[in-house]
Amino acid sequence: MQAKIRNSVSCWLRRAAPAVVLAVGAVLPLRAQQPQPPAAAPPAALTPEVRRAVVDSLAAYVARFYAVAEDGRRIADGIQRRQREGAYAGLTHPVHLAEALTADLRKIGQDRHLRVGPPIPGPPLYPMGTEVLPKMDPAAPPSASPEAIAAARRRNFDIGRVEVLPGNVGYLELRRFPGFQEANEAIAAALRLLEHTDALILDVREHSGGAGYTTNFLVSHFTGSEPLHTLDITVRAANQVQKSYTMAEVPGPRRPEVPLYVLTSRSTVSGGEGVAFVLKNLGRATIVGDTTAGAGRGVRSFDLGQGLAALISVTTAKEPRSGAEWERVGVTPHVAVPPRAALAVAHAHALQKLAAGASNPALRRELELTRERVEARERELELTRERVEARERPLEVAPATLQRYVGVYGGERTITVENGRLIYRRMPSHRGDELVPLSETLFVLGPWRLAFEPGAGEGMRLRISPPDGASLVLDRTGPPPATPARYR
Repeated sequence: MQAKIRNSVSCWLRRAAPAVVLAVGAVLPLRAQQPQPPAAAPPAALTPEVRRAVVDSLAAYVARFYAVAEDGRRIADGIQRRQREGAYAGLTHPVHLAEALTADLRKIGQDRHLRVGPPIPGPPLYPMGTEVLPKMDPAAPPSASPEAIAAARRRNFDIGRVEVLPGNVGYLELRRFPGFQEANEAIAAALRLLEHTDALILDVREHSGGAGYTTNFLVSHFTGSEPLHTLDITVRAANQVQKSYTMAEVPGPRRPEVPLYVLTSRSTVSGGEGVAFVLKNLGRATIVGDTTAGAGRGVRSFDLGQGLAALISVTTAKEPRSGAEWERVGVTPHVAVPPRAALAVAHAHALQKLAAGASNPALRRELELTRERVEARERELELTRERVEARERPLEVAPATLQRYVGVYGGERTITVENGRLIYRRMPSHRGDELVPLSETLFVLGPWRLAFEPGAGEGMRLRISPPDGASLVLDRTGPPPATPARYR
């Protein structure tokens, strides 16, 4: 128990490291390479009276400031009910109380942004007793401390890969939107590097949130100079509805016509979701991957005392014509594929589009060949992954089922069962290869798939499918010969 408490306290201190507040979405800690703050003195034990005051303050903030009034009251009532039930009794260390409150907030509210923890340096912390929120301007870049800017610079402002893929397709990986001016300048520089590509892929599959200002900054590079109304951002507690428009001027290349793709996953959160949401609603990009996380509220930080702060969702962001938002539902893709395959699928889709629009026959053929290579490479990688996973977690097929498949197929290929495994031989005298089961009827052998189907002849058919090209289908023609002695 003592070791567990020491680990929790250590985790508490790590969480106090500098971080950035993300205006549309999450508040996320910086990565481990940041300088750590000096060791803090252990906090005093929480008395029942102090613990009750913290919970009461939290409930009052949620009821007053939460983005949707009825949800705020429901969440606040739930927290107060948990307190009356004794859920927080005996929690004398702030880290334990914070963890319990965070778990209850998220369970009751179904909102991934809600959190109790140590105050995060950099963004404003509204003091205890705050009753009114100031008006907010989503068109203004958020401020940040010099420490936060320096830490983001060491992370290359959360820009991952910047690359020109085969076929002159640009690729830009974005992992977070710090939001301040220096980070936006870095994004503009990356877009300049890709300015002469014929199509562009934005990868936000691992995007952990970000400032709404940067979401709009990025989107504006792919729209015309005439501002477009993209979001209605409501701050209930400030009695404010702020209309968000794309920018009339951008520092990077403006490319309203370039074929554009956005890669998404369940790990795409908040500001990253905003990119997909707005570009999809504008009909400006093809979304490829998985439905996003569904974290669409903006948060602010409120002082609870005792070294604790509450992150509370205070804004909603809705599409102005339909009133839709991505909170809790996420952004659904146009092309639904496993996230690991999204880049290859988007790349192939872009090449196909470019080839269809190419007037030069030689260029068209070059793009088509490039697409074929991309698709073949993706099939090879998928088959390799499938084979590795099958070997790591082998499926046990009943011995009686395996025995149903033994025999000679097409006159020379043989299937036997040896040591409880299905063995394939190209010819009866060859060394056998083990077939790894993906299901009771489907097996893999290297890059090939072998499927057993009901058929004519001896009642079974073997379908051998290469990674690319037509399948070879063979009827069973008889029982297998004896296994050569040298392979027994």
